[in-house]
Amino acid sequence: MFRAFTIIEMLITLAILVIATHFISPILFQMYDRIALNNEIANLQSFIYQIQTKARYQQKNYTLTISQNNKTGNWCLIALSKQAGSKNEVICDCLNIKHCPANNEFLLYHNQYRNIQLSNKSLYPNSFINIDGMAGRLESKCLYLRLNQENEILQLDQWGRIYVIPKTKRSNCKQTESL
Repeated sequence: MFRAFTIIEMLITLAILVIATHFISPILFQMYDRIALNNEIANLQSFIYQIQTKARYQQKNYTLTISQNNKTGNWCLIALSKQAGSKNEVICDCLNIKHCPANNEFLLYHNQYRNIQLSNKSLYPNSFINIDGMAGRLESKCLYLRLNQENEILQLDQWGRIYVIPKTKRSNCKQTESL
């Protein structure tokens, strides 16, 4: 014979499921934040490596500028080519691309995940870094990325490497951290 669930048993089962979901959900949201931050970092690294490769191949210099809008959670990175022989930085607000110089070649990256905050002293209206197309070198800089409670430090060194600094490693980036 089959014994049916009573209403009390069903309510107790439902209450246990709700309580378990309540305790598990913060862990799931934190995992989502970690995955989103790591994916954004991987995309950003790939974009900068693409610019480095293009700069070396074409032997052009590029200026990278980062613009951020904290209200909407959007940010972008634009790489503008410099005119041959020019040492001047070409700065552009990539959130308002219409106002950028039209005669320059550019590459544009928009964030894939919203509400990731960037922190650095060289955000727009300053240039972030310059890429030397002859040597393929970068300026040594740090970029802090944060999504809710998760944060990482992305370091760009002068040899062209771009990597996430391990939490346990000493670094000049951590000494000047502004998150």
